[in-house]
Amino acid sequence: RRILHVPLSWIQQNPLGRILNRFSSDLAQIDDLLSVTLLEFSTLALLMIGSILFACAALPPLIFLLPIIGYICLRIKRYVSKSMNELKRKDGIT
Repeated sequence: RRILHVPLSWIQQNPLGRILNRFSSDLAQIDDLLSVTLLEFSTLALLMIGSILFACAALPPLIFLLPIIGYICLRIKRYVSKSMNELKRKDGIT
C-alpha cells in the first residue's frame, strides 16, 4: 500500500531491480506461508470432521445437539473476533 503513495521522484531515484526484488521476496514469503497454512488447515479440518463423525457414531443423540453447539461456537468466534479487532485498533493508537 505504501508503494502506491510514494512520490514519483522516489521511484526514479531507486533502481527498478531493487523495487522488483522487494516485491518478489514478499511474494516468495507468501507462497511459503500459504502452502504450510493450507496443509495445516486441511489437516485440522479432516481431524475435526472425523472426530464429529466418530462422536456421532458413538453417541447418536449428539446429532441433535450439533446445531446448538455449532451456533454457540459461532457466537463465541464472533465475540472473540470483535474483541481482537478492538485490541488491534487500540494497540495501533498507542
